[in-house]
Amino acid sequence: MLKNYAFLCFIGLLLSRCSSEKPRVIELPDQQKSYRFERFDQSFFSLDAKDSSDFQAFKEQHGEFFKVYIEHILNFGSIEDPALPLYIENYSNNLNVRDLWQIVQDDFADLSHIEKTISDGLNRYKSVFEKDTIPKLYASITGFNYYNAPIAPRKIFVTSRALSVNLDLYLGPEQEWYKKVGFPLFFSKTMHEEYLQADVIRGFLYSNFFDQQTMPKELVFRMLYEARIVYLASKLLPQTKAYKIFGFTPQQYKWCVEHEAQIWTTLVNNQLLFEKSAQKIEHYFTEGPFTKDFPKESPAKAVLYVGYKIIEQYMQNQPDVSFQRLMKAQNFKQMFSQAKYNP
Repeated sequence: MLKNYAFLCFIGLLLSRCSSEKPRVIELPDQQKSYRFERFDQSFFSLDAKDSSDFQAFKEQHGEFFKVYIEHILNFGSIEDPALPLYIENYSNNLNVRDLWQIVQDDFADLSHIEKTISDGLNRYKSVFEKDTIPKLYASITGFNYYNAPIAPRKIFVTSRALSVNLDLYLGPEQEWYKKVGFPLFFSKTMHEEYLQADVIRGFLYSNFFDQQTMPKELVFRMLYEARIVYLASKLLPQTKAYKIFGFTPQQYKWCVEHEAQIWTTLVNNQLLFEKSAQKIEHYFTEGPFTKDFPKESPAKAVLYVGYKIIEQYMQNQPDVSFQRLMKAQNFKQMFSQAKYNP
């Protein structure tokens, strides 16, 4: 009798443990909305900027996003500049820009397959964060920022009311224009359509949950602060492969999986977990070909993979912690302790 009782207790404990280790999921709600991209890239290149009435009507029609596009994506300066119509005319008729625009039209004639995945992600988000507003989606091109081209233009640009996808940054790593412009290889490796949906969701989440003013200074807590965004993105896009969620190449993601313990040991042995000096830890969170102190096979921000695993373990250990509570949490010391992370 005693043996049977002990056996039943063991089975109960095993089932309880298995239950607690089920991955957390966000189900699609019954009521769903289809989120569509406004093809600003098409309407902008149809604009006759020389026609003052046409220009003014276009400016009023697109309101805030017109300002964002002119001032922050194209870097043309103020939308109140009286010479702006001339800048737009020169830009739109530039042969190189026109060629780039045509490639975009050929490659992205239809965005419906992209919109479906993004809609699923945003619907899952709204089911959890019901009071939050979803920005309007726009498709545009950067022209590689035309006048003031930075080395790495932003693929996704987000404001409180608009989210723009710059389609000319998703033409595939072998695109000749990327080579002509001289994009660094580490950047062009992920300039592919397959990353677009994950980039949109991750970019949207960063705009909502990443704030330099509230970001913790300690390296390990900063890892958790940023990795919880990646964790939430993975729950909003459960069918998307993990390497896309992180913005890594498949090889870089594989390296992180195989060297998780090595990443952690390096941080521990160098006494960096609770280091606050930006000079000592900033390079772990910056873009680049790889993460300093790790092999060249590693991706930039490789520490976020470990941060993600800690968040994952924490959420498994704390089934009562909601996704809302996770994203609002500020006590990263408690989160780290309750994760009981051991790679």
